[in-house]
Amino acid sequence: MNLKILLYKTVKLISRSVLDIFYPRECIACNSFVNIGNKLSVCRCCKNTLNARSVVIRNSEKYFDEAICSFEYSGNIKKAMSDFKFKRLTYLAQTFAYAVYDNVKNRDFLHSVSFICPVPLHPMRDRDYNQSELIAKELSHYINVKMIPDILIKTKNLPPLSKMDYPKRNYMIKSSFALNPGHDVSGKTICLVDDIYTTSATVNECARVLKMHGAKAVYVLCPCYTKKRKEK
Repeated sequence: MNLKILLYKTVKLISRSVLDIFYPRECIACNSFVNIGNKLSVCRCCKNTLNARSVVIRNSEKYFDEAICSFEYSGNIKKAMSDFKFKRLTYLAQTFAYAVYDNVKNRDFLHSVSFICPVPLHPMRDRDYNQSELIAKELSHYINVKMIPDILIKTKNLPPLSKMDYPKRNYMIKSSFALNPGHDVSGKTICLVDDIYTTSATVNECARVLKMHGAKAVYVLCPCYTKKRKEK
């Protein structure tokens, strides 16, 4: 290993350990403190049962091939995701990405994935970062597949969809995404990453655009799903 890389990783680990002493991190699942120096914000006990409530969604009427989700979006998980998105706790991206990886690491489709694509935000959206892109970037390290952040472009600056029902979401999201002309997805198997699977309207529209331009398969990967998700 390159000496500079080794030194960087060592300093990063020591810095993380020092921060953990003064600002201990909590497990996203049970709120107990995690061990000092642990890269993930999940305790040892919860790590062993990360995907106990994971779901796999298949629907022949959808454009994506499967949606695979790790956590139910409720309780401590909901708070952790909210803090990650709106309170700049960006270090949680690694934990959410690991939960996704742990859920799919033994799936055969991973061997044929060409790249990872996050659901994009509109450039005018008042957000310092795209949480789906941060998760996708961390996931790319786990599965050793390139993450390309700008394959899809958000063409409409929509109001928040979180409180809309499925028919309204589906109507609003139509034609909201386009393929970046600088990328070719023909014949590719793609992992599409989003933060929360709710009605599938957003990820399905993204998958539609990718399939329309020749993508072979699209697998949706999300750390969270809502209990009252709607698949029709």
